[in-house]
Amino acid sequence: NWSNGVPTASDFAIIVSCNNDPIIENDGIVNLSHLRIEEGATLTIAKDQIVNVKRFDDYQPFSLFTIIENIGIRPTATLINYGQINIEGNPSHTTEYGIWNNGGTVINEQFGSIIGDGDLTGEIHIVGESTIDVPIQNVGTFTNNRIITVEGHNDIGIRVVEQGTFETGNNSSIEIDGGNRGIRLEDDATFTNGGIITAEDFNDEGLSIVTNTTFTNNGTINTD
Repeated sequence: NWSNGVPTASDFAIIVSCNNDPIIENDGIVNLSHLRIEEGATLTIAKDQIVNVKRFDDYQPFSLFTIIENIGIRPTATLINYGQINIEGNPSHTTEYGIWNNGGTVINEQFGSIIGDGDLTGEIHIVGESTIDVPIQNVGTFTNNRIITVEGHNDIGIRVVEQGTFETGNNSSIEIDGGNRGIRLEDDATFTNGGIITAEDFNDEGLSIVTNTTFTNNGTINTD
């Protein structure tokens, strides 16, 4: 599915809308500097596939792009993850967002109802290295049915804004370690928790809910 060959750690991969939506399923491990899914496009990461995203030291963005995220999902774009996504901050570069869902859809999904030992299914891990401000910025629809871990960021672990929705399933977990806040809702955002959320070692608030937002908890929240 890669038009110019399998990308390397110094590449910016751009997924555009096409008749046959790409699936990462035979590459094993893919290393990228940045990943962007354009409007109307869908990228699926299959079970047991690993996508590592870390800004390359010498990467020079195209003049057409302002790069503020490691992974960007544009309006009407879709990212479906059955494998593992690892995002790591680069101490030489500050990045505003780890994942910026700017009006699209993100689904972090387990593969089937039974998960075998050692299977990499539906995991997102973001290590900020004190250079990622907000690991997950969600303006669209974000569904987590498996595992998300966030650590080492500067500001807010998960920020849901501008009528964005975030939902976690019954068998899901979110772990947020560090930063100023764990989760923050703004601007008519909605968050529904059905799993386990753990937020610890933050400077300000574990959960910040401002006026005209909705938070529904059907699961467990642990803050420290």
